[in-house]
Amino acid sequence: MILRKQDGFHIVEAAIVLIVIAVVGFVGYKVVHKEEPPKNNTNQAAGSMSNSNEDGPVWDYNQQKMEWFVKSGKAPACKNPLKLDMSPVDMSKITAVGLPGAYRGFSYKAHGGFRAATSTNGNLEVKLPMDARLTGITRYYEAIPGYPDELQYLVDFENDCGIAIRFDHILTLTPDFHAVAEKSPAPKKNDTARDPNIGRVNIPYKAGTVIATGVGFPSAQNYGFDFGMYDYRSRNEISKNTLWADIHKNYSAQHFHGICWLPLLPGDDAAKAEAMAKDRNNYNSNKPFNLISDFCGFAPHTTLDFNNGQPTDG
Repeated sequence: MILRKQDGFHIVEAAIVLIVIAVVGFVGYKVVHKEEPPKNNTNQAAGSMSNSNEDGPVWDYNQQKMEWFVKSGKAPACKNPLKLDMSPVDMSKITAVGLPGAYRGFSYKAHGGFRAATSTNGNLEVKLPMDARLTGITRYYEAIPGYPDELQYLVDFENDCGIAIRFDHILTLTPDFHAVAEKSPAPKKNDTARDPNIGRVNIPYKAGTVIATGVGFPSAQNYGFDFGMYDYRSRNEISKNTLWADIHKNYSAQHFHGICWLPLLPGDDAAKAEAMAKDRNNYNSNKPFNLISDFCGFAPHTTLDFNNGQPTDG
């Protein structure tokens, strides 16, 4: 979890890449808000896969109806109750957890995150917590104010049943994922847009796959990463509130479908994560402590309790 302002893939032969670049070219692409997921296309990429070689269902978003739907294929049923197979990180190395569905600064975050102990130097194994397909990697530059820009990665997955997972502020990808990221557009400052000509990545991976070995901003010794989960099958409860829905409608694809992932962590990790989220020592002692989340039922406040659901100064 990066406690500051945050917005918070495919191996091919080099010759083929040169041909594609010559024919298509990389076009200029406007920056899109980081909270809004890219459109889902169906281009397949090669890579380290699970045992399944099937394309799987393709989920897409209908902005007019403000709902996700299966564009092609058939989605299997999700586990009931929904539970992650493993935690995305070793909780013994985590010192704070940020809740999804809250403002940080003036920016709304449908994701949450993990802050790592300084002693880790940002060296963390980040794992895929359930079987899912890699759908995209973005590389970009960002910096903690007062420090130099550092290369960051945003990584998206989708489970066939309709659960999406997003990692951000990844610093060091493992080789398979780094090879995929190298095929994405050259990184720009604070630009997480994807080139629409590249298409949707579709590489299945098994739960437990190590995605990254480093996170955060070493120059500022600010170590952590964002983690968000989104349920495409149905809208979350707070999106049924018309005031809240009107505020967040421009980012409905994620905001309307964000979920509280803390209870989904396996074993004791769920209780550990909730306790860390509630720990006052992990927050700015100069400001009133308010535990806020639009998605987590154990939080005593939602964003609607302050400034009519709009950002505050903090």
